[in-house]
Amino acid sequence: MVAIEPLELVQVPPEMEEEFSKRKEFELVTVVNKAQDVTLPVSVNDKVVILTHMIERIDINGQTLLAVAENHVIGKLL
Repeated sequence: MVAIEPLELVQVPPEMEEEFSKRKEFELVTVVNKAQDVTLPVSVNDKVVILTHMIERIDINGQTLLAVAENHVIGKLL
């Protein structure tokens, strides 16, 4: 997998991908990876709220990744 810094990757269940096209303002997602230089206090498996319209879809070598820049993370579920 190619690391694209400073983006952090988020996991979205396939059944929710269609909902992203409806452009809900915010979405609760799971952090599956993050760049080393991300300064947010989040870890893998944390649930975070993000701005839905800032999700980037990245297609590389037949894989689709969903990513969001750290400044578009609104908060973390405690």
